[in-house]
Amino acid sequence: MSQQTFIGNALYGAATSPAPSVALIAALAACALLAAGCALLGRQLRRTRRDLAQATAQCEALQSDGAQVRLERLKALLSGVLPVWLQHMGSARLQTEEAITQLVHSFASITTQFELAGFKVAAGARSGDATTISLLTLCERELTPLITVMAKLLAGKGQMTDSVHDLSGATARLQGLASSISHIAAQTNLLAINAAIEAARAGDSGRGFAVIAKEIRSLSNDSARIGKQVTEGIAQVSSIMKVTVEVATNASRHDKSALELSGHVVEDVLSHVRELGSHADQMRTQGSVIRGDIEQLMVNLQFQDRVSQIMQVIDTDMQRMHDTAGADQAAPAPGEWLQELEGHYTMDDQRRHQSANEPEFAEPPAQQAASVDFF
Repeated sequence: MSQQTFIGNALYGAATSPAPSVALIAALAACALLAAGCALLGRQLRRTRRDLAQATAQCEALQSDGAQVRLERLKALLSGVLPVWLQHMGSARLQTEEAITQLVHSFASITTQFELAGFKVAAGARSGDATTISLLTLCERELTPLITVMAKLLAGKGQMTDSVHDLSGATARLQGLASSISHIAAQTNLLAINAAIEAARAGDSGRGFAVIAKEIRSLSNDSARIGKQVTEGIAQVSSIMKVTVEVATNASRHDKSALELSGHVVEDVLSHVRELGSHADQMRTQGSVIRGDIEQLMVNLQFQDRVSQIMQVIDTDMQRMHDTAGADQAAPAPGEWLQELEGHYTMDDQRRHQSANEPEFAEPPAQQAASVDFF
């Protein structure tokens, strides 16, 4: 019950009591005691409030000290981890720059090797084809006179063959004339024999001799005529032989010229072929260089994988740092943090960079124990 109710009941009991003086004194004493108790209780409550305020202030101070310690530990952690992050970021940037530079140099080298191999790009793309066409045109232009000379040589051979055929026909006619002369000679001989026989028989008679003489003169005329024909035939044969010799001489001269020209043309063609072979060897050599550049390109193109691994580790560690900064628990020591970070590495470069940038970390001072006196 409340103080007012208790005091009212006490006064009412003292007034209605059969011994009002004693009861009143007792009631007044009770009131005095109650008032004293209330005063003591009030002082105790004020002291309790004051002590509670002091305890609250001490708790707030302790909490502030804890936040300061956590902040110091977080600063120490960041001081130890950020250089490693920066080193990894610099490594990723350096690898990217070096890889891109290597790619540029490799592409430039490939372009140069293609040009040295005879392949032009852009405006000079037709130069290689023009060179090849020029060589083929040159070979064709040099081989065409050779073909013409060979055709003339064949024509000269045909003329010589025709002359030989004409000579063969003239020889056949000469053989016929020679046979006729032989026949006439035989007949003349026979007539001479008959004349001798007739002369022996006739004695003084000379008629038979006149007939024989006439026939002999006739045979002589025939022999003269045939001899003239033989002379003409021989002259014809001589003319044909002269033409044949001239044709053979011209053919020999043409053959010599054709052989010399053929030798020069073949030498030129072989020179062009050797030049093409040299170009082919150069193209093979440049092709080997280009193949090496392409292989180097393939290696350089793997920088994306290395950079991606580095960035993934940094991204994961930054997320872990964000979670740690937002948590109520104390941040781990830099050494512990870096040890866990090293467990995510996949390349030796990452471990080497961390070892080169890992300082000697000093642990922040531990939080001093604070006591609170409660009353």
